[in-house]
Amino acid sequence: MTSDPEFKLSTALWVLVASIAIVLAASELGLRVAGYPVWTKIQPFPFKEPSVHEPDPLLGWRNKVGYVEWSKRPDPLPVVGYTMWPGARRATASELRPREQQVVVIGGSLTQGWGLSDAETYPWRLQERLDTVEVVKYGTSGYGT
Repeated sequence: MTSDPEFKLSTALWVLVASIAIVLAASELGLRVAGYPVWTKIQPFPFKEPSVHEPDPLLGWRNKVGYVEWSKRPDPLPVVGYTMWPGARRATASELRPREQQVVVIGGSLTQGWGLSDAETYPWRLQERLDTVEVVKYGTSGYGT
């Protein structure tokens, strides 16, 4: 036996790593024998929302023009409705009304209002307060700063 402290430390670390590996392997084997399956795919949401994006050769994806609606299950979660205007813009009012002055809001999913209906987004609420200017929303999920 050696009394070298570095040898003792490295030996202890190897024993620790090997012990952890053995415990993990034994646990995995035990779970398989008990009938637990291997995780192959995790479905994060129990519902399937419609696509609000379309492929774009330069950007990867962009907002798809039109209106889509879906209901998040289980109830009583509300129906979510998205209105996408031309130019990859999400609606900020019940109808498109161009104005001389504009406030442009850009960002990712928070600006787009992912998971919210049109009237629940902050650019919509900003448009309600600023009646004399047009709030233009260029928010797209996945396009963070």
